[in-house]
Parts: sequence; structure tokens; C-alpha cells
Amino acid sequence: MVSANNLVRSIFGFSRCNIRALVCSVEVAYDLMFVQGRTRDSIYVTKDIYPVVAKELCAKECDTVARHIERLCNRGWERIKRDQKLMDRFVGNHAEELDAPSELIFFLACYMKYERPFREVLEQEPALTF
Repeated sequence: MVSANNLVRSIFGFSRCNIRALVCSVEVAYDLMFVQGRTRDSIYVTKDIYPVVAKELCAKECDTVARHIERLCNRGWERIKRDQKLMDRFVGNHAEELDAPSELIFFLACYMKYERPFREVLEQEPALTF
């Protein structure tokens, strides 16, 4: 299994950007989906993921952590869109925009589990539909 840290680093590289919040959010999403067995529709990012990440990072405000994660998701998505190899690796086909920044968290959590592009996994596991 690929670690969340390695996945996020493969997108951002070794920049000065603090990626801990995004790494933690991918790990929490993975736990919710594949360990606890919750469906994607039953996971509310603002209630189930962001508060857990804020607690793990000892942050005073959950809103601050949420904004930071959303900015990282948007930056990561922009990098993926510009690099066809990353798009093929994580998504499997070209997608123009995310419906929400949190989709990137779920794409990466699925990649951690299956180590295949999301669209490829979706064909075999339709329950993962967003």
C-alpha cells in the first residue's frame, strides 16, 4: 500500500509547502472508507474529516485547517491537470474541474487502496461513485 505522504509528495514534489493537513485528510478518508466501511455519500468532509485533522495537528480552529486543506487540494488539482502522467495515474482520464476540492482527497484515498486510477477502479467498484 502506498502511503498518503508519498502520494501527496508525488503531486507537490519536495516543495516548502506544508502538506501535513492534506496527508492527514487522505489518511482519515482512507480509514473511513476502507477500514470503517462507510460509503462516500455518508462521509461529510466538514464534519468527519476536517475536525479529526485539526485535532491531530493540534490546531485551534477547524476553519483554518479546512481552508488550508481546500487550498492544497486546489493547488494539487492544478498540478495534476497540467501533468498528463499524474492525471493518468490518479484519475485515469482527463477531467476539467473537480466538483469540490474534497474530491481529490477521495481520489488519493482510493489510489492508496487500489494503486490504480480512480476511473479504472470505478468500473469494478461502482459503489465508489461520488
